[in-house]
Amino acid sequence: EAWRQERLARETQIKEDAEQAIKLLTDAHKWERYYSWLAIDKIAGQYWREAGIPDEFWWNKWKLGYDPNHKFLFDTGDGWKEHYTATATIAVRDITERIVNIKHRLLNPFQGVKYRMEYRTNTEPVFIANLNAETDFAVICEGEKKAAVTWLTIDSPKVQAYGLPKNPSEEMLTAIKKKTIIDILDPDVKPRDIQRKREVFAGVDYRYIQLSNKIDDMILTAELDKDDLRAIMRQARR
Repeated sequence: EAWRQERLARETQIKEDAEQAIKLLTDAHKWERYYSWLAIDKIAGQYWREAGIPDEFWWNKWKLGYDPNHKFLFDTGDGWKEHYTATATIAVRDITERIVNIKHRLLNPFQGVKYRMEYRTNTEPVFIANLNAETDFAVICEGEKKAAVTWLTIDSPKVQAYGLPKNPSEEMLTAIKKKTIIDILDPDVKPRDIQRKREVFAGVDYRYIQLSNKIDDMILTAELDKDDLRAIMRQARR
């Protein structure tokens, strides 16, 4: 009982700390500072254009941004080390579309670390392309950029696209309430991960397709249009 109470108190404290971090984030609207760099730094705008998101409307809608010199602290085992790098930023949300964090892509990674969050909120992030939309058809991808570029290419307000973490929780997956889900998988996804999603999405028209390359890279390098992408999606397996 003592262990149970201790665990409950710890989980309660984690939740309170997370909500406080999210409150600080939303009160400060910190993503606006990162967004402002897109208007004054040529490299900032160039990054998102080359990533496949050329329209400045979506930079604002999705709260994209840039930081030319962001400081991170890393525990190297021999003490803490400061690391400065330019980052591309994107506001990430929970499934209710509330912004819960800002994700940084380190343009100069540190010891293989490519991504870091602004705050430690212990909240699972998701990217939602079609905000405030009512639709029963969704595409899911691993990562924000893939979902964004895929959705822009599909070019339909009747489609939703989610960018999920590499290993999304069952809670997040079951929160996606859609009749049809097309899962565009990365080349390195394991069969056990596919089976897990099939079990979670039991009762849903769940289909998946595993490509030879990452979907956003395929769209950009092969200059795929919406007809090409829809043809690929028609090959998805039930």
